Formats: sequence, C-alpha cells, structure tokens
Amino acid sequence: MHILNIVILAHSSLLSSGIASKLTEYKELLAVQTLDIRGADYLSALKNELPEIIIVDAGDSNLSQETTIVQLLEAAPNAKVISLNLSNDLVKVFSRIERKVDGANDLVGLIKTFSGGDRA
Repeated sequence: MHILNIVILAHSSLLSSGIASKLTEYKELLAVQTLDIRGADYLSALKNELPEIIIVDAGDSNLSQETTIVQLLEAAPNAKVISLNLSNDLVKVFSRIERKVDGANDLVGLIKTFSGGDRA
C-alpha cells in the first residue's frame, strides 16, 4: 500500500497542530510531518520533502502573508494544496496543471477544456 507523504505548514496555528496530531493516527496511510514556516528557507525544505499533499490553515495570517499557493505549487509541483478554514468548515484543494502552448490558439484551446465546452 502506498503511503501518502503529507506536509503541514504551520507557524503558530492551533489548527495545524491539531490536524497533525489527528493525521498521525493514520500511520498505515499517511506519513505526516509539520514544517515551520519561520525556517530560513522552508520552500526549499518543502521541495526536498516531495509531498503529495500540503495542508495549510487558511486562517493563519502569518502563513498567508508569507506564502502564496503559487509559491507552494512551484516548490512542490505534483502536490495538492489543501487549505483548511474552520470558520465555515470549508476545505479548498489547489493543484498545478502544466500544458505546453504555442501561441494564442493553443491557449484558447486550453481555456476551452476548462470550461467543459467547445465554443467557437
């Protein structure tokens, strides 16, 4: 069975600590570690960990001021970023898709695939 490599980014978030504690109960499925964003170069550390899942607390203002979703996905391009928000029980999942485009026609074709339609 494949064990998912999960990194929880934290600063001083109680939510992140609680999630880390709860997820470690699933050792047969998840390899969980917490990465403190106060580290000198946590984005480089994130690259080295090769996480499949990155969990962030949407309410952690220190994290949201320091790091964007784009930066996280640049550091770990194959990861899914899960943003937790306790105030409305909402989970948002972000991922990165790369496609080669050669000009405007290719870009428009790509955009059409996201709309689910083939509009002229």
